[in-house]
Amino acid sequence: MYREYWGLKEDPFSNTFDHRFFYLSRGFEEAVKRFLSAMTENRGVMLLVGPTGVGKTFLAKLIAQQLRSHGIRVAQMITPRLKPEGFAKKIGKKLQELRGIDIDTDLEKKDAEEAAPSKNGAPAVLVIDEAQTIEDAETFEVLCSLLDLDHDGKFVLTTLLSGNDSMVEHLRKIPSLNQRIGVRYRLREFNAEETSEYIRFRLKAAGATSDIFDTDALEDIHAISEGVPRIINTLCDLAMVIAADERMLRVDTEIVARARRELSSLR
Repeated sequence: MYREYWGLKEDPFSNTFDHRFFYLSRGFEEAVKRFLSAMTENRGVMLLVGPTGVGKTFLAKLIAQQLRSHGIRVAQMITPRLKPEGFAKKIGKKLQELRGIDIDTDLEKKDAEEAAPSKNGAPAVLVIDEAQTIEDAETFEVLCSLLDLDHDGKFVLTTLLSGNDSMVEHLRKIPSLNQRIGVRYRLREFNAEETSEYIRFRLKAAGATSDIFDTDALEDIHAISEGVPRIINTLCDLAMVIAADERMLRVDTEIVARARRELSSLR
């Protein structure tokens, strides 16, 4: 562990979800505003896409946390290549949890109040992560059926589909769902300035009282990671381990280069 060497209270570059280490970049801020507004207004289906490791899951968890703090029911599910039957079963459990809807019977009803008389108060949100793994169009028909359920002209359930960029092309082949998506957003990689701010922010959140990375090292990290937060975290973490082992006062470009070589050799 290098925390003691660098005078830190926490691990600054863990890839696990911790809202204390959430850096609100301009892209993240815009996404949060759009989706929170759409979810509280029952917009139906929304789409969040972006490269692997850019922070889509982190963003979805943060939004879910904020919605719950306002009394909005939220359920999250991951779809690792589920077949239509498995997806229907899994989403059925979430509907029971959020709305008391029985997917086997209530989807035939046009009146959501009749379908779920006890849970039609506050909005309900379903977040579906890794949605790009849904390859069968029949699986998405379950979501289309949900959009037929409404109450007083509003959707019973708001759904956020989150996945990588391939989702865009995939959904074009399913016009019945694609045409109903009310909000779309692509979460991009950090630019060079945001990468530096992100690293400094997470170090400060972990207890750092001074800069640990040289300016040139920060520039190299951005070039290597291409602004992808997950890669930034992994690279920074290893660079700090190496620098601590070498009893360095700061992480410089040579240390970053060594960390890059070590990571490349493991791929």
